[in-house]
Amino acid sequence: MRAIAILLCFFAWGAYASDFSKVVDSRFDDWNDNGNRDQIVMVKNIDDSSVDLYIYLDVGTQESSTIYVPKVAWIGGAWGQLPSLEVKTGTNSFLINSTQWAIGRHKWQLSVTVSFRNDQFVVSGWKYSGLDASGRGDDPEEPFVFACDVNLLSGDFEIYEGDLEKKGQVQPEPILLADFDMEFTPDICTKFFNGLNN
Repeated sequence: MRAIAILLCFFAWGAYASDFSKVVDSRFDDWNDNGNRDQIVMVKNIDDSSVDLYIYLDVGTQESSTIYVPKVAWIGGAWGQLPSLEVKTGTNSFLINSTQWAIGRHKWQLSVTVSFRNDQFVVSGWKYSGLDASGRGDDPEEPFVFACDVNLLSGDFEIYEGDLEKKGQVQPEPILLADFDMEFTPDICTKFFNGLNN
C-alpha cells in the first residue's frame, strides 16, 4: 500500500518533480465521489509569500485531470506560519489552513473549506480566529480573542468578540475555487473586522 501511495505521488507531482522542496502539504481522498483516488498538493510560490494549490482528479486513470489555483494561502518563514491541508472525511470537502502563531502580539488562524458540489469545487466556508495578546478594554493583561465563521453556501454566520457571541444569516456568498485567492474575505467578516479597528 505504501508503494502504491509513493507511485501516485510521483505521478501527480510530475509537473514539479525536480524540486520537491516546494511541496508544503499533500492529501488524498475521493472528492468527486466516483471511486477513483484524488490528490491535493500545496506548493510554495517562489515569487512571494503564498502557496498554490494543485488538484489531481482520478489519479492514475485515463480520466485524470488537473486543476490549478494560485495564491490560495499565506506562508511565512517560521514555525507557526506554515499552511496545511486537512481532509474532511465523508463530506467531499477539505480545508486550506493558514496561520500566524509565531511572532508578535497578533496571532491568527484561517480555515477555508473547499467542497465538491455540482461537479465543481466551491469555497463553502471561511473561518478566521484571532488573538490580541495585549488584551483590550479594562483588562489589558487578558488576551482578547475574536472570530468570524461563515457558511458561504447558506449565509449562516457566527461572530465572537471576547465573551460576546452573535449568530445570524446573511445573503449567501458562494465563490468558485477557480475565482478564489487568499485576499478574499466575506462581507460580514469585513464589516466585523472594521468595527474592531474603530
